[in-house]
Amino acid sequence: MLGLVTIPAGLAHDWRWLCVAGCGAGLLAAPTLSALSDAVSRLAPASVRGEATGLQSSALGAGFALGVPIVGGAIDTSGPAGGFAAAGLAGLAAALMGWLLSRRPPVRTRSVRSDPSFIGASDAR
Repeated sequence: MLGLVTIPAGLAHDWRWLCVAGCGAGLLAAPTLSALSDAVSRLAPASVRGEATGLQSSALGAGFALGVPIVGGAIDTSGPAGGFAAAGLAGLAAALMGWLLSRRPPVRTRSVRSDPSFIGASDAR
């Protein structure tokens, strides 16, 4: 939704309409980041939660680092409207990729405790 509501800001013809169009993206930015952090910390097992939130933070930083030159290039080639469109479309593409990846079946791993070939399996129970 954040990517989708960013695109109309490029259609604004003066600063008043830009303020109105930017409200949608502004109102969704903080809840989107909070929901992302909550989902990562909820889904990650406790033993790797720190690593998962660190990777999430790194991915967010990489998105900012890659997004700024891409949006800047779009602004240089097609004006401010192109920048808003590029940012919104990149957000939609990231959401689509995340949705497609979430539809993959989870990887099944064998538990050491339930594997009779493990030498200490009976001791671990």
